[in-house]
Amino acid sequence: MLTHAACGCQTRSEPVPAQTQKAPQAVIVPARESQPRVPKASPVPTQTPVAPETVDEPPPASDLPSQQIRRFDVGPAGPATASKEGVVMITRDDQVLLARLSAAGVEPVSANRESLVSYGRGPAVLDNFAYFISGGRLLRRHIGGVEAPQILATDARDGTRVQVARVRGKVAVAYIAKLPPDRLVARLWIERNVNLLLSPEGTSANSVSLAEYGGNLWAVSLEARTGMSALHARVLLAPEKSRLSEDVVLWVGGTAQPMTEVHLGPSPTGLFAFLPVERDISSFGLARWALGNAPQTALAAAWTLYPNGLDPAPFDVAKVCGGTFLLSVTPVDASPGARQQLQVRAFDGKKIGAALTLANGRVFTDISFAESNARALFAYVADRETWALLTDCAVLRLLAR
Repeated sequence: MLTHAACGCQTRSEPVPAQTQKAPQAVIVPARESQPRVPKASPVPTQTPVAPETVDEPPPASDLPSQQIRRFDVGPAGPATASKEGVVMITRDDQVLLARLSAAGVEPVSANRESLVSYGRGPAVLDNFAYFISGGRLLRRHIGGVEAPQILATDARDGTRVQVARVRGKVAVAYIAKLPPDRLVARLWIERNVNLLLSPEGTSANSVSLAEYGGNLWAVSLEARTGMSALHARVLLAPEKSRLSEDVVLWVGGTAQPMTEVHLGPSPTGLFAFLPVERDISSFGLARWALGNAPQTALAAAWTLYPNGLDPAPFDVAKVCGGTFLLSVTPVDASPGARQQLQVRAFDGKKIGAALTLANGRVFTDISFAESNARALFAYVADRETWALLTDCAVLRLLAR
């Protein structure tokens, strides 16, 4: 007996009997005559069942004691990302600001509300450089530097997120591009001015994520269409030759919302893809897929359901403080217009652990976290402000036990 996660109704799952074949009738043949041997009947093959979806039931959440975490007002709402140096923010005129992290805490940025885009996506950060999109350009700029930003591409889609990774000594940047007349695709820029198209002909992309794993670079993109969403995956097999594996459709599901984003993250058991999306007409949650050593079709999703749906549904995954952790925003309850909560959970590659609630707010629009000197730094944008939270890694390690 199976119980549906959304409606609580029960359906009976009956085994399908394999087809049977009657044994051939015995034939009496005179001894002097020869008769061909009747071949033995082969067993009827049975179809291997597709792995079913699963639904987690994580332990209940608990609040983090106020004495174990400090909160800092970074500045007005704007594109922000946590890094080991502090919170990196981007202004309307492409300045890269740093709310510096020190022993005393997080310093605020010098920016007024008019200089920031309230609902912009935070930049990707790698090696003291920020990667972001502005005015249709993919830009790279030194954090806190005075030199002009470097233009990496001129076909980028404004309002989308950039992902950056290093593989075999080269920097790779994934982004959403716009092809004429109005097709959105995923592209991959590689150091030394190589630009590859990730989306096959006839497909599109609304979000892309990038991660190095096992010496290879993985790119997973979300294709959102009316009534259907598809996850595509490709692997950069040889960065020096710019060779990509064939495109593989990992999963096909329901409708994704305009702000839905796919994420890649490591775990003790391998690389995972994560997607906050509706499961069916009456339920919403965080779906995850174990990717294995190579892209595979028709992966089964494991779900952690939310009390209600969200758009946007901010999420981040990172390896910090010696483990893999998931940072998510969920409604406090199932009521329409419910307040939202920022929660962090440990993930061991098999199950999602109990959550610590870090903050509450009316609406969260962007979240991220990073490790710095045995401390975990969380950045989030909520209620028209950019905030930072700081706690010791020892607090997160308790979640991983």
